[in-house]
Amino acid sequence: TSLKSISERFNLDEKMVLIETKRMIKGNGKGEESPLLPGTLSGGQSRPIYTPFIYREHQQSQVQSMWEKEGYITFDRLRKLQISNPKRYLAEKLPQNQQGIMLPSCYVGEACVSQITSALRQCQEKKSYINIEAQLHLPPFSPDELSTLITKCVEKVVVSSKAPDLRVVRDTYVMSESYLDTLVVKMKKSVQERAKELHIAAMQQQKQQEAAENAAAAAAMDTSNDHRETASGGSGSGGNKGSGRKGGG
Repeated sequence: TSLKSISERFNLDEKMVLIETKRMIKGNGKGEESPLLPGTLSGGQSRPIYTPFIYREHQQSQVQSMWEKEGYITFDRLRKLQISNPKRYLAEKLPQNQQGIMLPSCYVGEACVSQITSALRQCQEKKSYINIEAQLHLPPFSPDELSTLITKCVEKVVVSSKAPDLRVVRDTYVMSESYLDTLVVKMKKSVQERAKELHIAAMQQQKQQEAAENAAAAAAMDTSNDHRETASGGSGSGGNKGSGRKGGG
């Protein structure tokens, strides 16, 4: 609760409200008795905010519930619990040995990270590949955050195994270098075989084209010879008729 809002609501002096609130948080002035206002002040002198212990406990129980149920916490949900700085809050509240990963909009817990890194190690050992998004049951991350999470998990596995044998492909696929090498060898052989088939087909097509061209040339030559013979025969027949007419006259 903002002390400024309390001062404005009840028309009180802000400094006096701040002083009295501090006094009641510390105690009631009678030795070591419990404070009149169990809670904390934050925000400094300019914007003091009072948070009751019971609300802080409610915050923590809600966070713990989300953590245990989902394995990750979004910063938007923490802000709805009036936690203004989610990253700092989680850094203070989470165990020091927590092996989670901080993303731009959420914190991913150790259980989820371990699920991914275990799958990556199996991929590494079996010299295969895995589609993390399709094969693992993960929270509904955005595509960019999932890609970032996978990349960070790959870095963890590579560092721990001291073998840079994993590569991220198309954001969610992870392949071992050995598997990629096998694919390259198969692809190279396939390309060579295909190139050979295309070369043979091109040679056959060229031969067929040459044969067709030769046949067309031969046909053209035969047609030309036929025309010449026809023309020659017609010329001789005409000369004989002329001579006959002349002799008759």
